[in-house]
Amino acid sequence: MADMTTLIVISSFIMFPAVMMPQEVVNHGAWTMADMTTLIVISSFIMFPAVMMAQEVVNHGVCPVPMNKEEEEIIKEQERNKEEMEEIMREIEISCLDECKTGQHNCHDDAYCTNTKRSFTCTCKPGYTGDGVNCADINECQTGNHLCATDISECKNIKGSYDCVCKSGYEKICTNRCKLGRHNCHDDAYCTETKSTFTCTCKRGYTGDGVNCTDINECETGNHQCDADSSVCDNTKGSYKCVCMSGFFKSGHEHKCADINECESGKHNCNATSSLCHNTKGSFRCVCREGYNESVPEHNCTDINECETGKHNCNATSSLCHNTKGSFRCVCREGYNESVPEHN
Repeated sequence: MADMTTLIVISSFIMFPAVMMPQEVVNHGAWTMADMTTLIVISSFIMFPAVMMAQEVVNHGVCPVPMNKEEEEIIKEQERNKEEMEEIMREIEISCLDECKTGQHNCHDDAYCTNTKRSFTCTCKPGYTGDGVNCADINECQTGNHLCATDISECKNIKGSYDCVCKSGYEKICTNRCKLGRHNCHDDAYCTETKSTFTCTCKRGYTGDGVNCTDINECETGNHQCDADSSVCDNTKGSYKCVCMSGFFKSGHEHKCADINECESGKHNCNATSSLCHNTKGSFRCVCREGYNESVPEHNCTDINECETGKHNCNATSSLCHNTKGSFRCVCREGYNESVPEHN
């Protein structure tokens, strides 16, 4: 408020001469009335910014300072970031929305609503047909898709199903259609008796509506527990099995295979004289003993002829190199006796 008062006082000092000077001119006749009018208009242009600035001070408490380009860009960037964050929050809200739970869907009353990522699907219930948004009751009596004994009963359509009404002279008795086989459930489905009808549900390992069931290939979907390093998934009807690879055996768990230790079990072909058996995951290898080299076929070791390769320490003057299995010996020439250390 002090800043505003100061500003008005300064403006008054600017305005006062502009008002008083024309009066002085009128009194003494030096200026005309037109000159005075012009001066007052000019003074008004001087006073107007001062009054407006004072009003700005009253409204905001400080004198406004124009922003430079950098400050303007910072404010614009903040506004853009705010808009982007608001858009992200809207996306998160949409993706997390479960329209089926909140009721924000257009599925028919006789349809199942299934939530999906960013949307939902509608599927008509058993006994109805349509796209899920529009579902109409299937009249099993008209389509002939019912199990009523037409000689003693009449088919009566009901919402989502049908009922068998006994003809005159017959009395309805409680019968279990599932036990009697009077149902249209798939062979790979469970039949469940209800008050007036029955329901069909596909068994585990199958998919469908119960009337039609298809085997689920767990090996293709990846919904299995076979270890890719030790077994191969083999699909079976309604399930799967893990077939152990060579070098593995069933460990007691239905879907697990354990490594066979060929060295301990003796199921290897390593030559005990020339090599040692070393177990590996799913197999084994033969590690050649000293004096032997690995050869073809795999797991075989052949003797190294140190005399031919020169890998011996026999003294050429006093002895001859004689190759042995896995080693060599120095045979003394005539006139020399074997001494210690060996090969001398």
